[in-house]
Amino acid sequence: MKFTVFFVAVLSCGFSYSQKCSDCRELYNNKKYEEVIERVAVTADSAAIDDLVLLAKSYQNLGMKKDAIGAYSYILMEDENNVDALVSVGALFIEMEEYDNALFATDRALKFDAGNQNALYNKAVVLYYKEDSPALNKFVEEIIKKHPLNSDFLYVKGMSEIEKQQFEAAAQTFGKIEQINPKAPNFTFYQGYVNYKLNRMDLAKEKLKKSIEMKDEQIIDAYYYLAQIYVQEQNKVEACEAYTNAINLGDITLNKEADDYCLEKKPKKIKLRDRGVRTSF
Repeated sequence: MKFTVFFVAVLSCGFSYSQKCSDCRELYNNKKYEEVIERVAVTADSAAIDDLVLLAKSYQNLGMKKDAIGAYSYILMEDENNVDALVSVGALFIEMEEYDNALFATDRALKFDAGNQNALYNKAVVLYYKEDSPALNKFVEEIIKKHPLNSDFLYVKGMSEIEKQQFEAAAQTFGKIEQINPKAPNFTFYQGYVNYKLNRMDLAKEKLKKSIEMKDEQIIDAYYYLAQIYVQEQNKVEACEAYTNAINLGDITLNKEADDYCLEKKPKKIKLRDRGVRTSF
């Protein structure tokens, strides 16, 4: 099972200066990213900030993360303390799994804007991926004290607890999210998962079914663990239906496991006639 921390913030800069490329905004809105790049990249060293933001975001939309960082770097050459650019660069480094660089850019953003929510969240994500549990727990606890209704930080804390197999603590953390923001994405699946690990099958089923209804990003895993519960309950019809749904959504790796269980034939009963009959000669 792959655990994922979602919604790393990649921001556009909040500054608004006159644009030299008058139609770049329209091109960007129409998803003509290559044309934006063609217009702005050749004069990036003298481009307006708004144009550079569109350039960076166009690169991002095309999956060209290093080029996007390069575009934001032009902004930072003009204003090395530009918080929006620093946050965006830090987020891109997270996506590239360059966590030391991500932490440097994010900490620099926080140096100039200590309360920046996106930078604070991204720092929690960096500490999560660096597997620095003591630093993560301390950081998240401090943030939650200041922002007790911010479910994003609780989500990172809960994911860290799952990674450390602290399922009871994770159940409590995700329960807090439910109280604060019942519409927060993805936490419902993890509620089901941790209750499955805690052998609380009825509650696990309830949360996994709800996760499926909400179409969480972890819907395939929700179907898989639902299948595991039904297998334990010897409910073959429901188990095989859950397996099928997971496979139809794209997890073909489950084919063999599902076939081994769902296509297993019951041993035949021995019938009296199978022993043959007796003759006198």
